[in-house]
Formats: sequence, C-alpha cells, structure tokens
Amino acid sequence: MLTEKEVDSIPAKIKFLYSDFELVSQTSYYKIFKVKSNKNTEILTKEKKYAIRVLDLQSPLVQQDYDAAATLFLQELLHLCSRTTDKDAFLIEDFIISGQQIAFVSLSYEQIPNGKQSEFIKDPVKFFDDIASDVHSITKIDSLDFQFSLQNIFRFNHMEEYFVGDWNTRAIVPVDDMKKSLGESTILKLNQSKISESIQNLSLSMITLTQNVSFRTLLTISSIEEDKGYLTAMEPYISAIKSTQLQKRIRKALGRNQEALNQLISEVEASRIISKRNPSAELAQSKTIHHLLLFISLANTKIAWCHSKSNLISTYDIAKNKAIIEGSQGPQLTGETGIKVLLRIFHYQRIRHEHIS
Repeated sequence: MLTEKEVDSIPAKIKFLYSDFELVSQTSYYKIFKVKSNKNTEILTKEKKYAIRVLDLQSPLVQQDYDAAATLFLQELLHLCSRTTDKDAFLIEDFIISGQQIAFVSLSYEQIPNGKQSEFIKDPVKFFDDIASDVHSITKIDSLDFQFSLQNIFRFNHMEEYFVGDWNTRAIVPVDDMKKSLGESTILKLNQSKISESIQNLSLSMITLTQNVSFRTLLTISSIEEDKGYLTAMEPYISAIKSTQLQKRIRKALGRNQEALNQLISEVEASRIISKRNPSAELAQSKTIHHLLLFISLANTKIAWCHSKSNLISTYDIAKNKAIIEGSQGPQLTGETGIKVLLRIFHYQRIRHEHIS
C-alpha cells in the first residue's frame, strides 16, 4: 500500500496504468516500485514484471534543488538507455512528466542487497566490466562528487547486466562555481584522481566478495606508501581470485600506474562493445550523455543533451512530443561552453516561438 507521501510523487496516469505497487528500493532522490501492468494490449503483459522509478519529491535533495535532482534523474535514465548490452533490455514502457512529478517504467531490476553481493554476481568479470565502465562515465561528470559504493549496484532481473544507481552519493556541485575556484586544468586532474579512486575501491570490493578479508584490511594495505611493499602485501589477495582475467584487471587498477589504469579502462570498454548483442553497439557507446539540461515551466517542458563523442546536440519538446532540433553537430563542447550553446539554442527557439505566435 502506498503512503500518502509516495502517492504525491507518482503521476496519476502511472497509477492508472499499473497496480500492486511495492517499494523495493529507495535512494537519495528517487524510489523504485515493483508493479503489475493493467494494460490489455498484450496477453503476456500482465505476466511481465515491471519497475517504476519516480523522482522522490519528499527527498532532501529534491526539496533543496529540484532542477539539479530532476536533471540527475534524467541523466541516469539516458545513461541506462545507451549502456545496456541488449537492445531490448531497457525499453521504456512509459515515461511521464507531470508538473514536478517524473516517472518511467521498464522491465524490472533490483538493488543488490548489501552483504549478499556474492550471491547475486554470477560472472565476476562481467560485473567488474559493467561497473567499471559506469564508474568511469559517471566520474567524468564535473558537477558530481561521485564516490563508488557496493550499496548502489543494481541488476536487471531478466539478464546478466549490472549498473550503478543513485549517482548523488555525495553532492551536486555547481560547475561554474567549481571552475571559478579551481580552474579547468585542476578539475581535470581531480576527475582523473576520482576515477582512479573509484575503480580502486571497486577492485578492493571485488577482493572482499571473493574471499574472507575485510575492506578495512585492504584499505590499511593501500595506505602503505612504498610501492614495492604495497604491491607485495596486496598480491596474495589478488592471486587468490579464481578468474585470471579478473586478476589482471585488478592488478592494473591497484598498480598505482595511470597508464595501466587508462589501459584497463580501454580494455573494459572494448570488452563491453564486443559483448553487445546488437549491431549498433558502437553507436550506443558514442551516445554517452555529456551535458543534459532540463527546462521546466508551467507552459512546457524541454530537454536538451549533448553526446560526448559525436558532439551531436539534440533538443526535445515533451509537451508536443517532437524534436525541436533534430541534431546539430560541431566542435567539441565541454564544460561551460557546452552549457552556453544549449542555452543559446533554447533562447533562439523561445524567441522564434514568440515571434510566430
């Protein structure tokens, strides 16, 4: 049974189309419900298991900064659409924005219970590659102070696919404020450091999942400053991992060598592309979202995003259910430059709309 506060976050149409709401996960800014479909379009529809993710309007983050939370919510959604290895794995059944309410429906997935990760992970190498790829993508977002945690790992119920959820593990930091106080070169170094730290924490977590050793013990070993002593102390735990392929990945992650870490990231991304079962795999990889802006007013809701590799800028009017601009492509847009270009596009469209009206 939904509580009154939970009802406030769920769009009316979603409540009409689905029933038997059961809360299965709660993060810092959204909730996930397991539901049954009320649709009669397919005989098998009611047998399928669905998950509804809704922006939690009662969460501190949403109440403190709705725009930032809504943008992060959509960034996670778009990332999921582009990163799954099966083209049918993450189909959006329904997606609704109503006032401040945002929700989408997909086939079911679940948050891996803390302390039971080893029971849910059938292929440790696949798990490592999926999560390392996500960590790499998420950590590159300047406005996020992301920190990896095993508690934020999800798995699709119908396939061996893992992903990172609840990206707001620390805080959302205004990009402009960061650049004024730190500068772009410093931010780049910080991002590299955060990527290294997160993938190292993932590697240490993998060791704890495969053998009887605490994370704190491994952190103590990691604090050894002298490289040779550190690597000697860590090696017995790495060698005890059954998969030699996973051993190699973890050695590169923990080797305190930036070049080896970069090589590991390339190997992980290549492995995920090869494992994709659809011919548009490389295209999907090229559509990682670099910038996302959400514009909400009483009259309309618009979304704009820029792909990090193709530099393709796309804008969409949700109220009219059509693209405003199919796509424009140009030089690499990063940081404040990309944001300004997206804002300029929306300003042009608003002036054009007012002139036509």
